[in-house]
Amino acid sequence: MKGNETRMRLQYGVNEADSWWHFAVGPGRERIWARLRQLQPRIVRIFLFDKHAPDPVREWKTFESYVQAVLNLGATPMITFAKFPRPADDPRAIRWFAERCGDVVWGSMERWGAEAVSNWYWCVWNEPNSTWIGGGLTFDQYRRVYEAVAEAIVRWLGPHLRGRRPNIGGPAVEGFAPFWMDWVWRFVNEIDPSLIGFVNWHRYTEWREEGDRPDSGVLGSCRSGGASRQWLRGAQHLRRMECALALSSQSARTFQPIHVRSGIRGLGVAAANARRGRCRDALDRHGRRVRLRRARWRRRADTIVPR
Repeated sequence: MKGNETRMRLQYGVNEADSWWHFAVGPGRERIWARLRQLQPRIVRIFLFDKHAPDPVREWKTFESYVQAVLNLGATPMITFAKFPRPADDPRAIRWFAERCGDVVWGSMERWGAEAVSNWYWCVWNEPNSTWIGGGLTFDQYRRVYEAVAEAIVRWLGPHLRGRRPNIGGPAVEGFAPFWMDWVWRFVNEIDPSLIGFVNWHRYTEWREEGDRPDSGVLGSCRSGGASRQWLRGAQHLRRMECALALSSQSARTFQPIHVRSGIRGLGVAAANARRGRCRDALDRHGRRVRLRRARWRRRADTIVPR
């Protein structure tokens, strides 16, 4: 390698959002943790203010169990402040949301210690460019929310960072919307780099060759009805890939990969397949058909019971 190059290292993780109750406090949580440990996740992304996640103000003990479940895996939490229901153009709503996020950081520092919490990841919003997931914000709307939340987080974490960047990031955009990479470019170039620790985005990808038949072996590995098997057939080949790049301390615009997460509804085989690197992008080929399939699969996801 050249003197100014750095070898890339990937850290794999999982997403625990829709089934957070089973993961955090459910009777089968120990079994879930045991399976996740086999994947050796380094980062586990959890949600707040969406996915029926516990309210950290009214349900602090439940939220505490949610975070502690991540720590029990030996992983680092990536806490996602997913969205808020008020108008994104309302400055008072933005201040209210930023204060809530800051309170979560403060409460976490009180519970787990400032040194530990300063190493956690904080993601602002989830797919803000998606009209049916994140509210269909414009980038200008998102930037105002991001800056307010990031400043609220730094207010508490700043004294404990010792010159390091805070692990705050976004925009967590989805790759279906046109010109989604414009969000990433503007995020890096229009927001104060001192408020950015990483940048991430979501892609939905296909790794079969065109015309390949689904792997019938996967269909036989679950106890479910025909509709659910059809969902699993799709899930085996359509993957949600979340990529996150950390800002290098040497340059405000230099990035290093910190984490790639793969999975649909926590399907464990996804992370294992991601390790093998068999990802083939077919977004341009499939377009609208893939979008419709994705919506159907999500509606059927909860019916799958793997062995």
